[in-house]
Amino acid sequence: MKKYFYLTILIILSSINFVHAQIKTNEDLNEFNAFVKKIYKSDNNIYLDIDIVLVKYYPDGTLKIINNNPKIRTYIVDENSYILTNKCEKIKHTELIELREKLLKLKDNNIITIGETQNGKIITINFGCYG
Repeated sequence: MKKYFYLTILIILSSINFVHAQIKTNEDLNEFNAFVKKIYKSDNNIYLDIDIVLVKYYPDGTLKIINNNPKIRTYIVDENSYILTNKCEKIKHTELIELREKLLKLKDNNIITIGETQNGKIITINFGCYG
């Protein structure tokens, strides 16, 4: 009996790993809602680590943030990225490093960052300029 139980567990775990293996890092996202986890520079590139979330809106105007997949995705931010701060100011990608502490604190207030990615790069990112 124990042999079959362990074999069944192994098959289930193998199936789970197969599903996760199909999800690629840096996949293209036409639109994302996320918390930005990290902003950093490495090898003369600026990177964002984001945690994708689902935003569910209710008829009464409230919303719920759902994080079913805590996978962190990494993207490059470059001179072609369109970046808006939570104060609706357009900034250059190089300014992200200077502003990172302020921008990273937005997730503590449940401010969702929205954007788009393509070919492993951020095309647009909005740190909370919704109005």
